[in-house]
Amino acid sequence: MVPAVRPLRVTVEYIAVDGPEGEALQERQDAAIRAALEWLHANPEREQDPPAGGA
Repeated sequence: MVPAVRPLRVTVEYIAVDGPEGEALQERQDAAIRAALEWLHANPEREQDPPAGGA
């Protein structure tokens, strides 16, 4: 006999931050996104998809 599987329950909570704390958080997020984009630019994928139409 297979045990019953309970349905997955997910809770999402959004918190809005404004004022000086919100501005500081926005600056940190901007810096993190900028760093990720710079890394992606500096480290392109080595393998590319084959040209359309076959080899």
